[in-house]
Formats: sequence, C-alpha cells, structure tokens
Amino acid sequence: MPPHTQQEKVFLKVDSTWYNARSFAEKHPGGAEILEFCHLEDITDQFYSVHSERAGKWLRALPKVSTQALEAEMQKHNKTEPKRSQTSLSFEKFRQQLEKEGWFERSVWGDLFYLGSLALLYTLGFYFGSMRATGPLTQYSWVLGSFLLGLGMQQAGWISHDYSHMREGKFLVVVSYVTGLLLNGFSVQWWSRKHNGLHHVFTNQMGIDPDINNEPVLFLSTPKEGDVWYRKYQHIYYHFVFSFLYVSWRIQSIQYIIEHKLLLEGSIIAMSYSILFYFLPLKVILCSILIGGWLVAEIVTATHQDEEFLTEKSFDFVADQFKTTRDVVLDSTFMNWLWGGMQYQLIHHLFPKMPKYYYPECSKKLLKWCEENQIEYKRSSAWEMFWRNYSVYKRNALAGSEIDGHVSSVKDLQSQLENTRNSMEEYIMIQRDEIKKSIEKRYTTGADSAKQFVDEKMEKVLKQIESSFSEFSVL
Repeated sequence: MPPHTQQEKVFLKVDSTWYNARSFAEKHPGGAEILEFCHLEDITDQFYSVHSERAGKWLRALPKVSTQALEAEMQKHNKTEPKRSQTSLSFEKFRQQLEKEGWFERSVWGDLFYLGSLALLYTLGFYFGSMRATGPLTQYSWVLGSFLLGLGMQQAGWISHDYSHMREGKFLVVVSYVTGLLLNGFSVQWWSRKHNGLHHVFTNQMGIDPDINNEPVLFLSTPKEGDVWYRKYQHIYYHFVFSFLYVSWRIQSIQYIIEHKLLLEGSIIAMSYSILFYFLPLKVILCSILIGGWLVAEIVTATHQDEEFLTEKSFDFVADQFKTTRDVVLDSTFMNWLWGGMQYQLIHHLFPKMPKYYYPECSKKLLKWCEENQIEYKRSSAWEMFWRNYSVYKRNALAGSEIDGHVSSVKDLQSQLENTRNSMEEYIMIQRDEIKKSIEKRYTTGADSAKQFVDEKMEKVLKQIESSFSEFSVL
C-alpha cells in the first residue's frame, strides 16, 4: 500500500488534461493514497480501465492545472512531463472500438445463466447441508452440502468480482452487494479499494499490489529479513494455506467495516452470518468456506504469480499487464464455467468492465491486435499453469536452503584447502631435507652454495602456495 502523504498537490493527467485531485483525494473510493502515488503521472489507461462514466464526470469537474503550476511542480520533483507509448495509444483506439461495438454492455441471458447456476448451488447446498435430505446417504448429506455450498461461494465470488467492476446502475450495485456481502461476507468497499484500485492498476508491483504480499505465510521472493524456518516447506503446504483465503477475506472485511463505520455493510454482513448459523451446522459452514476459498485461490494465483514482478514504480499500464498476466486455455465446458472467467485473466485486466461471458470471443480480437502491435499474448494450459505456480513456491522455498548449503559447502572447502596446504608444506619440508642430505653426500665442495640454492627455491615455492591458498580464504 502506498503511504498516505497528505501532500499539498495531486496533479494527474488523463487524456491531454492535467487535473488537481487534492480536493477529491480524501473522498476517492479507492483511497487518497493511490491518487497521491500517481502525482505527476499520466493515468489515462488506468483511469478508463477501472472507472465508470460517473467517475469521468467527477474527474472533469476537478480544477485544471495551469501550465505554470505544472512546470513548477515538475521542476520541483526533477521530472519531465510523461508521454504515452505507441502501444498505449494503439490500445486506446482498440478499447474505444470495442466500446462502440457494445462489448461492455451486459446481456440478460448471460447474467441469468450465471445467477441461475448460483441460485441452484446455494439451494442444493442449504438443502443437503441442513441435513434435511432423506435416504441411505442421509448421514453424509452434510458432506455433499458443504461441497455444493463451497462451489456456490466460489461462483458467488466470481460474480461479485465481475459486477463490482461495473457498478453503474442500481441493478449492478444490488447484485454486487448480494453476491459479495450477503452470500460471501466480503465488504464491497474493502474489495474495491484492495482489488480494483491497487491490484488492477499496479499488477505485480512489489510493495503496492496486495495480492502478491502474503508473507510471512507464503513467499514469492527470498526475504532479506524476517525469514521463518517453515518457508522451505511452502511448496508442500501452500495448497492447505489456500483453503483459508475466504477466511482471511472475511476477517479483513469485518475489520474494514468496523474501522470505517460502514453501517449498511455491517448490517448486511450480520444478516449473512445469521442466515448461515440459523440454517446450517458449524461443520458445514466451516467446510464450505474452506472449499470456496481453496477453489478461488488455486485459480487466481496461477495466472499472476509465475509472471514478472515489477520492482520499480511503473505507469505503463498496457505493457505491464502483458508482462504480469497470462491466460489459460481450457477445452472443457465445465472447466470454463468453474474458472469463472479467470482463465481470461489478461483480458479481464485490460478490460475489467467487460462482462466475462464476452471474454472467449474478445480473445480472438485481442490476439489480432497483439499480432498487429508485435506483442506476445501469453497463454498456457491449466496443468502447465499449476506446475508453474508450484515451481514458483518451490524455487522460493529452497532459495534459503540452497544458500545455507552453499555456505556449508564453502566452509567444508575451506577446511579441506587448509588441510591440503598443511600437508603440502609438510611434504615440501621433508623433500627439502632429503635434497640437502643428498647434496652433502655427493659433493665435498660447493655444498653450502648448493644448499643455499635449494633453500631459496623451496622458499619461493612455499610463498606461491601460501599466495594461492590465501585467495580461497576470503570465501
């Protein structure tokens, strides 16, 4: 999370106009921090990707920045006015063309399909989970209920995620609150700030994107400080940790609601838990939440975590999405439904406001645009994605162990070298004495000169050995 600096000026460029967002920053739904972080940057692509038409009206009502004020602020921060890349300009035309063609308008039938399947899963989940089913498998009905309800919670997460990006109109707002808050216990405002503002705008940027900061439980890089002993096992236990994703989000939502005193969201989330505990046993509630969280975590982590991490501040939105995100190719109709649109993660990041049932056809248009602009459109199979995700955790799990192993190996090498040096010195001394004795026996004259010659040569050899071995001692 960027720091809240409360700086005097917040100059942002959208299209060709500079706005001073200082007066609006504290009211910004995504938080003042993100606007302060974008000071003196061109955020055209970022703005249109995650904001509604209503937000556009708010933007255009903000005070404009004069040329003199902009130049003074640029000089103060030793910056030059940012310029958009050709890729960014080409992408803007592509996005505008999709808008004209109606790719961002919702379909009644598409919405009914996903909302209908969600209603069916929750109905069956509550029916079996409440143990009202009869028959030979009655004693196991809670297991089936937990699975169906967990699957429903996963799908509710996808739907809420989809609608929370497009809260333009009462219907979309109501659906996002019902599927997010009532069915899953997630604060819509918390999610909007965490996900829409930070993750989507600064995908995989270290220190900014909260989705890649799961320490000290899971590590996507080798920690420089604050390391823990169990990190070396994370490639074994990360699947288990994934099941607690929804638990974490529910706790964070409650904390956010209390901290910001959100009465409406607090009332809805209280109703959500009341319904769960009134109709379902505790074991069904817990199991369904764990199942739902595990299903979501396995999918969403696979499309980002094995891609590039950005260690420096970057506002090249379009290029960054292609660096940090990958789509998944699925052949099964069921798997496409299960992934809930997240198999088209790159398309979703480029066009968050586009309904997910348009993603398959839009991928064809995106592929053509990528070919025209010579950009790689990264796609892999599901199994390859899961393997890549596992490899990321394993690589960062063993990084510390390998370093420890190398340190141990170096210490062993030092010891071996020291022993070898001592042995060689001892051997040379013995040989020198033998040579001296041989000279004394063979020569009666000039023996002293010969012995002096031998001593000088041997001394040089010993110094060379000492010099060679000292190079290793620095290790």
